Amino acid sequence: SINIFSKLRNNNNSKCINTIFRFHSANNNNSIDYDKNSLSMLTVASSTAPSVHFTLSGRKRFYKYVQVYEVEHGKFGVLLDGKHLKTPAKNSLVLPSLELTLAIAAEWDNQSGIKGIQPSLMPMMTLVCTALDQTSVDMEYSRHVCLSYLPSDTALYFASQEGEEALLNKQKKYFDPIITWFKNYYDIELNKSNSSAIRLIHDKKSIDKIINLVERLDPFALTALQSATMELKSIVLALAFIARKISYDEAKLAGRLEEEYQLDLWGLVEGGHDMDRLNTSVRLSSVDSFMRM
Repeated sequence: SINIFSKLRNNNNSKCINTIFRFHSANNNNSIDYDKNSLSMLTVASSTAPSVHFTLSGRKRFYKYVQVYEVEHGKFGVLLDGKHLKTPAKNSLVLPSLELTLAIAAEWDNQSGIKGIQPSLMPMMTLVCTALDQTSVDMEYSRHVCLSYLPSDTALYFASQEGEEALLNKQKKYFDPIITWFKNYYDIELNKSNSSAIRLIHDKKSIDKIINLVERLDPFALTALQSATMELKSIVLALAFIARKISYDEAKLAGRLEEEYQLDLWGLVEGGHDMDRLNTSVRLSSVDSFMRM
């Protein structure tokens, strides 16, 4: 069972602590030096962060009790039988959100199946460890990953008028409001295309503004953006998602729009398409919960 140390029981820290997803100052010393005129040719280099993995997969549960404790005012950690939980890279797992810490504690407390410890069943732990071990070590790499989707962003490609009117109507329904929101809220004008063979080249002013948005995210928010971008194949949809402009359900529908259209035409392959649906649901719902904590 999960135990919260007694000194937490008499305060108001049970409310959501929304410090994780605040933007940093735009004057960030770690800003990216992009050639903003040639973003369409952007390639993603290897990360300088160490490659680390969970080594406990399949191991029998080795602890009895899971506890949440206050490391210092407003920062929390997890204990397994009184021992401090660390990330795979041996970084201290200290978080500014009690709710997120409780969620991670619950994931560890639920590891009791016959298959042993299953990291795949700990999405909050995975996102936190990615933020602490990977993103925070090499912020530039994570920004590059997100921005590299802009020249081929799913939300900016539309079906042709001939023979695909049904798909085009769905794309207009889900994509157009987001593109309009970018224009009205951020003054970002994004180019669109009816041909997937064309890599999009956007206005320099718009690219600069998107880069500025990404640069202002802290490691936790950037990790959420990267996870959503890679799953949706769209930084446009991902930014709208983490900004709460679109819901989890809307993001899932928009990200799988064309694939679901093809499934309606040609049918579903069990063990393939259904697993793709499940993976999308798990990854996006994890990001959605992560952002709310």
